[in-house]
Amino acid sequence: MENIKGDSIRPNIIRNYKERFEHNIKKCIGNMILSEVKPMHCQNVLNQMKDDYKSSTIYQTRITLYCMFSDAVENDVINKNPVTKGIKHNIGKEPKKVMSM
Repeated sequence: MENIKGDSIRPNIIRNYKERFEHNIKKCIGNMILSEVKPMHCQNVLNQMKDDYKSSTIYQTRITLYCMFSDAVENDVINKNPVTKGIKHNIGKEPKKVMSM
């Protein structure tokens, strides 16, 4: 990520992308060849998170997946981004509502 984006990306975003990759993406598709990853594999990453993570974290993981594959397309590593509009991210636990006083 740092090699591709350089200083144009904030440190917090890089940290978040790394965390999402290490904690959620790597175990599902980390050993796959990039060109073999299909939308169903990307959806599976998110589906495996639904019982343990809030929908906002799942959404962040979808963004991470999309950016990873978008950069791979941009650098001619793969032809097409497998993270399509059909990938559902609004799954998972609902965020807790905070009562204001």
